[in-house]
Amino acid sequence: MNKILQKDIDNIWISIESGILYVAKHNIPFRRISNLTKKALSTNRKTKSPLQKDTISISKICQELKKLARENKDQKAILALSSERALKISLLLYKINAKHKTNIDLDENASIEELAQDIKSWLYIFNKKWALALEKEKNKRIKEFTD
Repeated sequence: MNKILQKDIDNIWISIESGILYVAKHNIPFRRISNLTKKALSTNRKTKSPLQKDTISISKICQELKKLARENKDQKAILALSSERALKISLLLYKINAKHKTNIDLDENASIEELAQDIKSWLYIFNKKWALALEKEKNKRIKEFTD
């Protein structure tokens, strides 16, 4: 009698198991769903500092000028850049100069390669400033936690 009950229990368990597997295959999605709500509700998002934003802007200008330098070798910057784009870059550099008290110049009479190299040098300086600012912030946080 004990064996009959064991067979019945095994049959019941097999039917339960197959039911669970059937429902799981039909209801659980196959693709990974990212947890967007957690990211959207996160209050620990890092905001970009003005220095970081300006460094990224200079980086974009540098990339654009390098691309133009590859396409237009030994050409003046005024000829390689469209007048509208040159004006936008000039305004952006003017704002960056005012904020950080620098002297980044968009010399349109220079060749595009020289201009790209000049902006690349300024990008290097801004990256160093940004790294120093991050290091100061990190040290400040460490000091806060140790006190």
